[in-house]
Formats: sequence, C-alpha cells, structure tokens
Amino acid sequence: MKLPPQYVPHLDHRITALMAFTLRNDSRWFDSTPEERKNLGDVYRGSLEGAGIMLRMLMEFLGIKSCKEDPSKLCPSSRQMGDIRLEEDSLKHISAVDPKLIDQPLHSFLARMHDETSKRTAHAGFHKISNGLDPKELRKATEWVVSEIWKRCYDPDPIT
Repeated sequence: MKLPPQYVPHLDHRITALMAFTLRNDSRWFDSTPEERKNLGDVYRGSLEGAGIMLRMLMEFLGIKSCKEDPSKLCPSSRQMGDIRLEEDSLKHISAVDPKLIDQPLHSFLARMHDETSKRTAHAGFHKISNGLDPKELRKATEWVVSEIWKRCYDPDPIT
C-alpha cells in the first residue's frame, strides 16, 4: 500500500461518507411510501449534501478542481492551510491526477461536478442552483474518484 498507515482511517472514513448516499440510493432505501418519505427528507438531503462535500474534498485530494476562470475545465488543485493532497508532504511519493490526461467528455463532467458541489457546499453561489445533485451523476463521479484513490493509494496491496 502506498498510503502511509496514519492516513488510512481518515481516508476510509471520507470514502464511506462519499459512498453512503449512492449505496443507500442503489438499495432503494430512499424509495418509500409518501408518509415514510416525509420522515426521510432530511436524511436524504443530509446524505446527498455530505456526499457532495466528500466528492469535492476527495477530488481536491487527488489533485484536481474546476478552474475559477473556466469552470468547465479542470486544473490542479491548490493546497489551502491544513489540506492534505497527493504529491505533497508525506504523500509526495503518490502521484496526483494530471487534469491534462483526462479525456473528454469525462474532463468536462468532473469539472462540472466539482464546480456544482463547491457552489452547493462551500460558497455563497448556492442560491444560483435550483436543484440538488443528480444521484446518477453523483454515482458516476463517485465511481471515478474511488477508482482513482484505489489505484493511487491502495493498489497493489491494500492490506500492508
């Protein structure tokens, strides 16, 4: 495993938080009777919001984010105080994602997902977005993020 052991519990927790909405949605946990659905509203929204926050954070951990100048494009993520990012500090031996190597249409899709999750979860631009994250698109982005983290941090030996 390339990931230093002290990062494993934290990263595993973040991945679990990212996947929680998708796994519950896939298992039809949110499908219920109209009466039950009233009670699930906050759980649904909170789970979706938490997954969006983790998506944004893990994309930046991998080294990419949407560009401020053109949110339809990806650029390298910049490290903020206290952030953990591949290719820096004790993770300098693990290569970050190079946005130039991501082909279209995936490149634009990931840029849009980062931009949308940023506006929804971390910026004052939330009022510009009228609907929530699309669960199918969140699933697609989640699959990409988890596979990249696996490939870069855990593979070839996830145990040691």
